[in-house]
Amino acid sequence: MSQLVWLITNCSSEFGEDVVLRAAARGDRVIATDPDPATIEHLKGDNIYTLGLDISESQADIDQAVAKAFHVFGRIDTLVNNAGDIHGGLMEHVRYTD
Repeated sequence: MSQLVWLITNCSSEFGEDVVLRAAARGDRVIATDPDPATIEHLKGDNIYTLGLDISESQADIDQAVAKAFHVFGRIDTLVNNAGDIHGGLMEHVRYTD
């Protein structure tokens, strides 16, 4: 099995952190991101790089962060977009508010 390079968003969540640690444990390389990179500093390691990335920023800011992520390990093989909101309930009752 070849080593993959993962880009994972919102790694300060339990799910995001778990995916980072599982990917790293299998020998893959991981670019762990979060809007506040200080919250994921504890994940840094030989095959885990942390990076600030807020998907609600401008497209130019996102492109710049992804370009930086790409240059860390030279490629990105797998993207886990763990960022976003979940609104649950019956369709008739769920309303999105910003």
